[in-house]
Order: sequence, then structure tokens, then C-alpha cells
Amino acid sequence: MNHFKGSLLQRILIPILVVMLIEGILLCVVVFNSGTMEGLKGNAYDVFNEKVSGRSGTLENDMVGRWSAIESAAETIGDGIESFIEGEGITTADLTPDSSYTSKLLENLSEELIFRMRRNAVTGVFLILDGDGRDKKAGLYFRDSDPLTEASDNSDLQAVRAPASITKKLNIALNTNWLPYFQLTEGADGTEYYYEPFRTAIERPELKGTELGYWCPAFSMHGDTGGRESMILTYSLPVYSEGIPCGVMGIELNMDYLVKQIPARELSEDNYGSYILACKKSGSGDGEAEEYTVVARSGALINQLEGQSDVLTISKESYRKNFHSLLSPSSRQGAVHSCIHDLNLYERNAPFSGDRWVLIGIEEDYHLLSFFYEFERAILFILAVTILIGVAAAIIVARAVTKPIETLTYKLKMADPGSPIRLGELKIDEIDKLSGTIENLSREVADNAHKLEAILDMTGVSVGACEYTDRAEKKVYCSGDFCRLLDIPEEEMTGSYLPTSVMKKHMAELKARQVERDREAGLYILKFGKAEEERWVRLKVISEKGRILAVATDMTQEMQEKLKIEHDRDFDLLTGLYNRRAFYRQIEEVFMNKKRMAIGAMIMIDLDNLKYVNDTYGHDYGDEYIRTAARVLQSLDTRNSVVARLSGDEFLAFFYGSGSRDTVRHRMDQIYEMFRNTKIHLPDGTSIPVRASAGMAWYPDDGENYDELIRYADFAMYMVKKTNKGAVVEFNLESYSKESYLLQCKEELNTILEKGLVDYAFQPIVDARDGSVYAYEALMRPNTENIKSPDALLALARSQSKLQQIEKLTFFKGMEIFSKKEVAKTDCRIFLNSISNQVMTDKEIKEFQMKYSAYLSRLVIEFTEEERPDAELTKVKMRYFGDAKGMTALDDFGEGYNGESILLSMNPDFVKFDRSLIKNIHEDSKKQDLVAGLIAYCRENGAKTIAEGVECSMEMDMLIGMGIDYLQGYYIGRPTHFPGDIPEEIRQEIFQAAKTEIDFS
Repeated sequence: MNHFKGSLLQRILIPILVVMLIEGILLCVVVFNSGTMEGLKGNAYDVFNEKVSGRSGTLENDMVGRWSAIESAAETIGDGIESFIEGEGITTADLTPDSSYTSKLLENLSEELIFRMRRNAVTGVFLILDGDGRDKKAGLYFRDSDPLTEASDNSDLQAVRAPASITKKLNIALNTNWLPYFQLTEGADGTEYYYEPFRTAIERPELKGTELGYWCPAFSMHGDTGGRESMILTYSLPVYSEGIPCGVMGIELNMDYLVKQIPARELSEDNYGSYILACKKSGSGDGEAEEYTVVARSGALINQLEGQSDVLTISKESYRKNFHSLLSPSSRQGAVHSCIHDLNLYERNAPFSGDRWVLIGIEEDYHLLSFFYEFERAILFILAVTILIGVAAAIIVARAVTKPIETLTYKLKMADPGSPIRLGELKIDEIDKLSGTIENLSREVADNAHKLEAILDMTGVSVGACEYTDRAEKKVYCSGDFCRLLDIPEEEMTGSYLPTSVMKKHMAELKARQVERDREAGLYILKFGKAEEERWVRLKVISEKGRILAVATDMTQEMQEKLKIEHDRDFDLLTGLYNRRAFYRQIEEVFMNKKRMAIGAMIMIDLDNLKYVNDTYGHDYGDEYIRTAARVLQSLDTRNSVVARLSGDEFLAFFYGSGSRDTVRHRMDQIYEMFRNTKIHLPDGTSIPVRASAGMAWYPDDGENYDELIRYADFAMYMVKKTNKGAVVEFNLESYSKESYLLQCKEELNTILEKGLVDYAFQPIVDARDGSVYAYEALMRPNTENIKSPDALLALARSQSKLQQIEKLTFFKGMEIFSKKEVAKTDCRIFLNSISNQVMTDKEIKEFQMKYSAYLSRLVIEFTEEERPDAELTKVKMRYFGDAKGMTALDDFGEGYNGESILLSMNPDFVKFDRSLIKNIHEDSKKQDLVAGLIAYCRENGAKTIAEGVECSMEMDMLIGMGIDYLQGYYIGRPTHFPGDIPEEIRQEIFQAAKTEIDFS
């Protein structure tokens, strides 16, 4: 046995270092001292630069010397116009599209245009006469899709713009987008080719000829719909008559023809590079990068780049002559090299000489420097071989120390984890030190485990774990509070270990305590104890390759909070009474068993003087006023009654199971007596009693369904509020039928419903990120003498039970008007208001779906706040229109009936915050906190948020900073019958504000 004690590092490292030293010296001599690598790179760049330079020279010669050589033709045409108007005794202003003189003149000039198009070998030629200066202009525009071939009878030509009489005489076919005239609105897209040279000729009369020539970047002629293939490049010159500009003549080059002049296959053998003809307009390109607009492109690479568009972003700084970095679009394969050569298309002092035209050759780094990389790989291969030699040597040397390490491993494997580890010496310094460290570590592990448990106890986190395997182990280690959390008696444990059989028994018993489970995730929720001593535990079980790990965590506080949330969902937080949602659920259950209802009464109660208390003493005392009234209602016998707080000062109660009306009246007398005897004490030393007005509707005499009873009770309460506050009034059908306003407008309502006498204004809803119009809300505008507002119309329809007809009118008339607007041709959405407790019939819905099927995927149904929602009817709407990919919105959240309960039950796609939450939000921190929380909640539940009623820039900026998704309001855009885009300054303001985000966490 060899007792020599040596360093393991010495046995392995010295041979490896010797081999690596030889490899490094060899690599340095071969590569770094020869300059070969940089030479290879330089050759690749130079070859590519020469190819682009040659092609740019050819292209420049064609553009300047051949295609744009139309100066003499422009003079000839100008002379012809001058002679014609002199002979006819007219002026150039008479040369309008509708003039007979114009057709005669254009016929005289058509041959010169066709001759010039064929001579210059271009794909099109045009002449535009300014006439009387209006947008509608006379002229000729001929195209030749193949300039290299020629038909003597003009059968190879097409007329894009020309009077029909001329095309017929010349035997020229009409283009699919043919018009007899030009429609050119200054400033519109695709009109620069006319207005730039014409306007410059007027502004600078001292310039003549080619000094006024203008190359217009690629655009699509008005009416062309062929995508990029319909884009054209034009060169145009002004035409003069008697020294005054009277029009513009020019030539066209289509994309197919232009692409053939820049063949990308010459850039690389694999035809992978691309040529790009591009232009940078004068005055653009400040900063470290320049943006070029793509005019024409060829080759595969440009179409395969990520984020590719018609704009190239290129670094101003060159890293080699004519070479610049292409910043956007980019390639997944790495850097893209761009070689730029200027095209000198203008004279030095020409008005358009500031436009920079370039030919750009691009190639990915991997292809351009392919030979360089192949050579580099060869070098790396040599290096790899030498490294393998070194590794092989290391393996041979390492075998000399394998035996001692294997001995150590065996001892560790056989060691008892419950006893201190004893490894002994192996006569190798490093391994013996490691053995000593392991022995010390084994002693420290147990100590640290106890320390960790102590730390967890100090933090209040109750957590524990256990681990066991399928191997024949007799005991299981349990850490932390594992056994305590799962009610495993401590006396069954030995230290931190539990017999495996006992563990399996207790794990099997846990099935009876399961509350929730997710077997795929291995997650179980367990419940222990009863009543006030209830305790919940989350058990996570992971089984993998025969190893089972279980982690138990006390989640009692979390479950208690969850139960509290569920309680808050059904009970009003201020009063503890049922909220609207719970009331409707309870009342529906009551009406399902009508045998026990006997005589019932629906009572709508509205607190008087609440506004006075709020305004005089503040909302804290107003809240106490509401709570005091609620305590009175809660103090009564709650059997056979359902009581809820609907909103602010409004309560709703239903008493049932009474033998007579007098019994119910007696209960109401008790309530009012308690109201009179219950007072709240105010800060000025005074006190006031609770005062309320109430309306009562009887079951079954007044109605047999709860919606009808609620409506009648609401009407009775409304009447007492108008006449005798503080009293209880029973519903009177005669009064309900004869209410003056309703009678006055009844006939108008019928006329509106029969003839559809409503119009719609459309208010934009814009994206809070960039100010683009996302949708329009259709807002009803009645067209009758007495009914002037939607609220009045709804009130009248509600009183006559005709809300369902209003629902139908809203959908059909709103969509009919929208479909006729220009914005309907875009992809924007349309928000239609829907009455929450009304729905069209199945037949009407199907008719609507068939008639407006093209718009259903863009339809957003906006549930209004005026009516109490009906859960079943809401589901019907969401099912019918959800199948067509329509969406839903909750209107005026925070107002009317649209509160937290509706948001929880409905799960809308959009939540619109009421103006009451938005007004002066930039000055109210409480509103900011509330709205921020609502935005976060909606975002977590997949709902987009819309702020309604934005009326100033401060409100808008605050909402954008808080992360609102969409904006709506008078500041953004007012409702209009002719919807369009929002003002550019507002859009820019939104865009700038979107760069800032406020942190409300």
C-alpha cells in the first residue's frame, strides 16, 4: 500500500497545465501573429461593398439618364397647351374635367405621352392639369406593365386616369381602378407626386427644368388595393403655359419592374441577401440613428427579418467604409450588415436635394463572413482536439486517485444518519480534510435544523415537512410542526422520527378531513377542530421516483379571510343587511314556494334627510344615520321577511306569510314608531330622529312576481316622496295609470316605438396607451317634441312596461345607424346599451344576428345601471352574443345598481367607471386609492377598464398613469353624429402621458 501523502491538486493539475500551455502557444503562433483573421473579414466586406457600389451606379444612371429624361417632353406639352388655349380663346383655368376643351386638348397630347413612356422604358406616364385649382383635376395616366415589349395598336397599355372617349379612340384598355379624372386633395396620402413640384414651381419661379424634378417615394394610387404590389415610384416635373405652371407631367415605375433592376442574387451565391432602394426625407434623422423609408426591395433576407416594416432604422456611425448597423428590423440569426451607397438624383441646390436616396445591400453576418467563420471553426476544431488530448491525460492521472475517493463514498453511503459519521484517514491531504469537514457538518446539520425550526416559530409561520421512500425504511423524518399540524400525537414519535407504518396510517385517516383537493397538483385542504377552534391546513404531496415529500402549512388565517370575503359578497358592509344580490337570491327562493306566502308586501323605503346630514355634518354622520335605520329594521322579528339595503339611502323589504294586510300594517307601524324614537346625536349637540318614506305593494293583489311588486313599490315610494315625505303609501293602480307626465307622453312613446324616431350620436372610446380610437358608444337621442332625453324615454317606457320594446329598438336602430357610418368599415368596436332586466325574444335575436352578422364580433353589450339586473336574462344575452365572439361591459360602475355584487356575478369583459369616481380624481387621494384597487382587481380577473366622463387633462393624465385601459369623455371627444378620429393634439397628449406610470402599490 502506498503511504505517500501528496496533494490531489498536484497529481491532476500539473499534467493538464503542461498540455494546455503547449496548446495555447501553438494557437497564438498560428492565428494571432499572422493577421489572417482580420484579412479574411476585410476581403468579405470589400467584395460586398464593390457589388453594391456597381449596382448603385447602374441604378443611378437609369434613374437620372433614362427614366427621368422628360424635360423636353414637358416643354413640348407646355407649348401644345399654350397653342391650344390661344387658339380656342380660353385660359388654363377652363381646363377642368367636365370641359369639352379639356378632352380635345388631352387627345392632342396623348400620343406624346405614349411616345415618351415607350422611349424611356418606364411602366407608366401621366399628365395632370391644374385647371381651376380644385381637387378634381383633368389629365391622362397610362400604364405599360412590360416596357420591354411594344404593341403597335396600344393593346398592351392600360388607362388609369383618362376620359373614356380618348381611351376608346386609342384602343387602350381600362385599368380596374380607372377614373376619368384625378381626385387630388392637398395633404392627403398619395398626392405628393403632384403637389410637391407644382407648389415649388409657384413658390420659386426662378427655377426651371430639372431643378424642379421630384422623385416621390413609393405610394399607392387612390383606389389601388393590391397591397405592396400596387405601390409605384414616380418622377414628375411642372408643365408651364405662358411661363406659369399649369400642371405636372411625370413617369411611373411599378414595383415589379423596379425590383428587376436590383437583383439580389448577385450579392451572394445562395441568393440570401437583399437590395433595398430607400429614401430619407429632408429634415429627418436627428439622433444616433437614421430612418429610411423602403421604396423597393429584393431578395429573401428583408422579408424574413423580425418586426419587418417599410421603415429601416440604421445607425449613423459606420464601423467600416459604407457599412452601418441595421437596428430595425432585426434577425434571429444575429447582426445584419448594411452597405449604403447614395444615389445622386438631384442637382446640388435643387429644392428637393435634401431628400437622400440610397441603395442598401444587406446581408446577415453569418452569410457575409461565412468563409471567415469556416476558417474560425477549423481553428476551434484544432483547439478542441488538443483539449481532448489534455482531458484524456487528466483522466489517466485521475484514475490514480479514484480508489481513495470510492472508499470515502462507500463509507458515507453506509453511515447511519442518526449517529455521528466516522470516516477515518485515507492518507490524501485534501480527502482527509474533506472527511473531517463532513464529520463536522453532520454534527452541525442537526443543530441548524433546530435553529431553523426556532426561526420559523419566531416568524409565526407554522410549517412542517416529512420525507420517505419506497425502500424498506422503518422510520420517517418529520421536521417543524408537521405532526402538530396533522394532529399526530407526540408520544408516537421518537425524536424527529415517526415509524413508517404509523405515518401511513395517519395519512390514510386524513381523507376524512379533506375539504378541497387537486390530485394532479398533489394539493389538499384539510379541516381540523370545530366552531371557534376550526383550523385549516394546506398539504402539498409530491411523489417522484419512489420518493414522497409532504409539506404541511397552517392556512387558518387565509381561510378565515376567504370566508369573510364570501360574507361581504352577500352582506352590505355598512349595515350588515343583505345586499342587492343576496336579496334577489333570497326573494327568488321565497317565490318558488308560493303556498307559504299567503299575503305579502313589498316595501321600498327611502331615508329622508340623508342629504341634509351628509352636507351639514359630513358623511361619517350620514353613515351613522343609515346604520341607525338598519338597526331598526334588524331589531324586528326576521321570520317570514327579507330585508336588504339596495343603495345609498334605499332599503327594500318583503314581508310574507301574513294572515291579513293589517298584520303587515302593524309591523310597519312598529318600524315607524321605532324610527321616531331612535335618534342620532350630532356634533353640534342636537339630535334628530330617523325619518323615512315608504311605498308598499301587496302580493298577490298588486302583482304575483317580485319584479312587478318592486316596480310598484318603487312607484308608490316615488309618489310619497313628491307629496308627503315621512309616510307610508300603498300602491294605487289608478294613480299609477293616471300619472300626468306618463299620460302626456304615452302617445309619443308609441310613435317612437312604431316609427323608430330615435337617432344616435357616437362618442369615441380611445386606447390609453396611444390615443387610437378603440370603439364608439352609441348614445340614443329621441326625436320627439316632449321626450328629449334617454332618461325620460326609459322612465316612460318603464311606467308602461315597454322596456322590452326599447331594448329591441336600441339594438336594431343603433346597429342600423352605425352600419351606415364610415367608421363601420374599420375594425373598431361598437358599444350598445342594454337594459339589464330586459331581453329580446329568440326570434328577434336571430333576426338581429342574421341582419348584422358582419358586426357581431365587434359588438359590446353595455349593461346599464338604471334597472335592477336579472341574472337569467343577463346569461341569455351573454350566451347568444358570446357565441358570436361579442363582448360585455358593465356601465357606470359605482352608480345605480351597478356595484360590487354585479361585478362579481357578471364577470364582464369591460368595466366602465362612473363619472362620480372620475371627477377631480387628480385632487382626491381616496378616489385614487379606490380606482387603483378596482383597476388591479379588474386586471387580475381579465377585465379591461374604461374611465367615463373624463373632462380635463389633469383627470386624463392621472388615469393614464394609474394604468386605465381606455378613456371616454368630453375632453377626449364629444358625442357626434359623424364619428371620426379624435384631435391630433389630444392623441399626442395621451401618447406622452402613457410614458409615465404612477405606483399605487
